[in-house]
Amino acid sequence: MIKKVVLFPNLKKKGVSRIASSLEKRLSERKIKIEKKISSETDLVIALGGDGTVLKAAGEIKSAKTLLLGVNLGEVGFLNLVSWERLNQALDEILAQKFLVSPRLMLAVQAKKKNISFKEISCLNEVVLMRKGPRIISLSVFGKGGKIGDFCVDGLIIATPTGSSGHSLSAGGPLVFPEEEVIILTPICPVSLTSRSLILKGDEELSIKAISADSNLTIDGQKNFLLRKNETLLIKKFPFMLKLVDASRKGYFCLLQEKLGWLR
Repeated sequence: MIKKVVLFPNLKKKGVSRIASSLEKRLSERKIKIEKKISSETDLVIALGGDGTVLKAAGEIKSAKTLLLGVNLGEVGFLNLVSWERLNQALDEILAQKFLVSPRLMLAVQAKKKNISFKEISCLNEVVLMRKGPRIISLSVFGKGGKIGDFCVDGLIIATPTGSSGHSLSAGGPLVFPEEEVIILTPICPVSLTSRSLILKGDEELSIKAISADSNLTIDGQKNFLLRKNETLLIKKFPFMLKLVDASRKGYFCLLQEKLGWLR
């Protein structure tokens, strides 16, 4: 039962403030408590904006019970599974417990420097390691079973199935059904002709070491860091799956056709 809701608007977008106010009034009339911040007690987060807003909201969710609804007020809207025109109807369905949940694998990302481990950060779409300067970088990648390989590349993408339709796809990676539990490694401009994308099990635990130079680290296109030479990046499955509310009434392949021109 939905009792506590957090509205997560991108107020930089035109008209979002008005929509958020109208939505808050509608929820209050239904005796739903509106909270300012996402907590472990939050039942539903409503992200009002584009895909970036959904990614940012997902990064703040603290509990497996919390539902995330993305309302498309942007351009692509691949993660926003309901249009703002259908918002009122979708909200009625959610409050009546008549909706579908699309479970999404997230990644836990943590940098390690010598004996110091930094705070773990969640990732819904992708982790990107990119060369900082004009020269290629060398990255050593290890899994639970040992060394996976050395990648001499401009960059390396570690994507979830949700993120497989983004940067990884543009770099030649595969499309993966978003509810699968796998991890995708996609090299960017590799030196070797045989260096191609890999699909790993979702419970794989990756250790990536920058062995030649510093690298720029970006998580979900939102958080940027510097991974210095000889520092290590640890990536594994996040403790819980994100519960993305699917109120679009469209299948995944319909979205591919609509958003990416799939098979057209």
